[in-house]
Amino acid sequence: MKLQDLTLILVKLGVDGRYLNPTSPNQLLVPCPLAKWTHKKKTDSHPSCSIRFGDPERSTLFNCFSCHESGKLWDLVHTVGQFANNQELVELGLQLIDSDEPTLLARLEHATQSLDEWVRVPKRETLRVLYETVLENYPPAWSIRRAQTYLIWRRVTSSMADFWQLRWHAPHSRVMFPVRDRQGRLVGAVGRAVFAETQPKYYNFFGFETGLTLGGLHQITGQRRVAVVEGFHDLMNCWYWNQVAGIDTVCTFTSKTSDVQSSQLQRLDAGIMYMYDQDEAGEKGWMEARKKLDPVVTGLRRVRWREKHLDVGDMDELQYGSILRDL
Repeated sequence: MKLQDLTLILVKLGVDGRYLNPTSPNQLLVPCPLAKWTHKKKTDSHPSCSIRFGDPERSTLFNCFSCHESGKLWDLVHTVGQFANNQELVELGLQLIDSDEPTLLARLEHATQSLDEWVRVPKRETLRVLYETVLENYPPAWSIRRAQTYLIWRRVTSSMADFWQLRWHAPHSRVMFPVRDRQGRLVGAVGRAVFAETQPKYYNFFGFETGLTLGGLHQITGQRRVAVVEGFHDLMNCWYWNQVAGIDTVCTFTSKTSDVQSSQLQRLDAGIMYMYDQDEAGEKGWMEARKKLDPVVTGLRRVRWREKHLDVGDMDELQYGSILRDL
């Protein structure tokens, strides 16, 4: 990306124009656009965010030496847009996914150009703890008629929506499920579209990566058994019934258990019951999880039920009660 285009984008992110002169060839040092949400002091008076641009072999990259956020420019723009509830920035970030990628011609012309070690940004492997004020940008889901109608259809009650602090993302018409770590700190959110034509159906907010933690981990009460379900709707639907039966519940957000999630399950020191959907993806996810957990977890089992077409999130109390009785 050329400097002229980059400066226009940074101005949209709120970067002061006096910081838009390169400190070295193909590099800018600017106040971190994420400081308001990711820095302890919520400011970055001593610019700590380095931006590398103009490399035809790579997309424009950023790296903050203070909050340690790093990645491609589109991710920075998109994340700021989500934090600030600015739809223009959210959409601009999505557009940059393709427009900021180097072309094949540029790669061929600069095939022998040496690369900076700084450019090789590793994929984030730790959760980013967010300020609680982030959720204030999104109204409670139950207060929005459209969201409430959808939630009732999904068997979610007002008390459940309040307990899980569900929020509403109006631009995309999504119900947002805040994700918290074991200590209860906010680390992201997963959104579910309420309309079938909205794609993708699920969307991760604030740069959250689902494989980095289990959903519902902060509500673990130390039961002897833990049920593992796929999505957060499954989690919400059966959590209370499981608690009454002496079972904790977590979700993996998909039909796949990551290595991080596997380690978290091991540390719970409980019997693990997999209640993934009884479809091809669910069965495959169970088999993969079994390979990881069977050698190290006592009491690992797969729970099945008669109505194979139903997943846990679609069951009523009577249907789910039959599963508990079988257990």
